[in-house]
Order: sequence, then structure tokens, then C-alpha cells
Amino acid sequence: MKNLFLALLATLLLTGCAGQTEKPPDANSVLYFPETGRSIQQPFSSYFQQRGGARLLGYPITEALDHEGWRVQYFQNGRLEVHPENQPDYFITVGWLGELSNRTQPPIPKPLNESSRYFPESGHSLSGDFLTFFEANGDTAQFGRPISEAFLCDGYLCQDFQSARFIWRPQLSPANRVQLEALGELYFLNSDLPPSLLSPVSPPPVNHPEN
Repeated sequence: MKNLFLALLATLLLTGCAGQTEKPPDANSVLYFPETGRSIQQPFSSYFQQRGGARLLGYPITEALDHEGWRVQYFQNGRLEVHPENQPDYFITVGWLGELSNRTQPPIPKPLNESSRYFPESGHSLSGDFLTFFEANGDTAQFGRPISEAFLCDGYLCQDFQSARFIWRPQLSPANRVQLEALGELYFLNSDLPPSLLSPVSPPPVNHPEN
């Protein structure tokens, strides 16, 4: 009897495991944004929620898709990428769209002032509000390294990074003076991807728990 009980228990456990692999994604892991008519699913949704959300990446502008050799999803300010070849902490990364947009400037031999943070890997430095914002919002994991010094663009002070462009708007409150360029949108529009991918979609169905 004992052996029969164990055999039945093992069968039930295996059946339960098999059912779990076929279960659709948990609706709670799907984030839908009516502002752009797009949703974020795993594995991107967890990263998005844990790393600043729309405040840093902006809203999603596409669903997940395959592009340039990676599984990616485009957002207003950047692109998230799946990198299964990386260590677990870097399975999801922010794409280096600034670098891919050929914005890298020649390195400088040393920081321009003593209060700057210098990045010898890229040969550029950060200071002031740009440095404060950078260190408070994910550092190199979110923005990559600086690939230029600060420069004027359209009347504002800007600085390029591997994954972003910072724009300093002194007329705003101190907490909002550093803004992010819509780099994800710009890169998408200059890519070979069809504009139809930007068309809104309906919210995904919600799986209600059974009573």
C-alpha cells in the first residue's frame, strides 16, 4: 500500500508540473499602457517595474519583437534587450542606441574639472546635475558610459551616453531639470522596421481566477 500511495503521489506531482508549463502567462505580469496602446510582458515587465518604469524608459511604443539579432522591445526613451549569453543580472539590458546612432565623440585625456567623474573606458567625464541624475537613476547599468562631453544642442546643454541623451532644462524645477531624449522613438524611426509596428493594440485579455 505504501508503494502504491507513493506512486500515486508522484503521478499527481508530475501531472501538476506538466500543467504549469502549459499555463498562460500570469495576467499580473502584463502591463498595458493606454497612452501608447502597448503592453509589456515578461521578461521585460519585471525589469521595467524595477528600473524606473516610464519615468526613465518612457512608455512602450512596440510589442516585443526580434530586431538586429535580439529579442527587444522599444520604448520612447530606449530599447530593452534579452541577452541569454550574459550573467543572470544582465539577462535584460538597455540597448546602446546612443552608440549605435554613431554619437561617440573622441575621448579627452582627463576630466575637465576636479569635481567630475571620469570614465577611462570611454574617455569622457560627468559633472553637475548630469552626474547627480546619472548616479541616482541606475548609473552605467541604465545609461551606459558617457560617450561625449556636454555640448549645446538646440539651445540646451546635452550629453550623450551609450544608451541615452541627457538634456538640461534650467527653466524647470531642480528635480526635473535633467530630461531624457526620446532616443527609442528616434532610433526606431530611422531603422528598417515598418511604422505599422507603432499602431496601438487592444489590451490583453485578463484571466479571472476560477471560483
